[in-house]
Amino acid sequence: MKKRYFIVALFAALILAGFLYLYLGEEPERTSVQIEVVPLNQEKIEKVVSVVDESEFISDMPSNGIISLRFYSFEGNERIWHDGFLIGKNGIVKDGVPDIYVFIHAKYIDRLYERDLCEVMNEAKANEDMAIETTRNKGILLAKYSGMLEHKECFGF
Repeated sequence: MKKRYFIVALFAALILAGFLYLYLGEEPERTSVQIEVVPLNQEKIEKVVSVVDESEFISDMPSNGIISLRFYSFEGNERIWHDGFLIGKNGIVKDGVPDIYVFIHAKYIDRLYERDLCEVMNEAKANEDMAIETTRNKGILLAKYSGMLEHKECFGF
């Protein structure tokens, strides 16, 4: 009987030691990477702002919803980040925490002179030059952005 208690106690001690090692041990040293943002020229900024303000989906956004639209390009194998824009119910907003992050290659900015934002986003998605990310629960996002379901093709869904 004592042997059984000893084995159970030893097993529990090993589990506790493993837990402490995995969850309470030293955190690995993290290195930060400096990300340089290369600004877009004023003409491109104005074009993006204008096209976003004219987009059909803006009026259907939730009043507390924010979408981040960020552009990138490549130099060799290195991704270069460009200006980003926060889109709210009334167009471009100055600050806020985005629910959804949309990343599009900067080459599509020039296409905004000929087509609307939804057409350009669909082309970018088809060419795998667009990505959408979120850290939010998809069910909560569906409820929050339900007014935008008629524009789902705009985001390539």
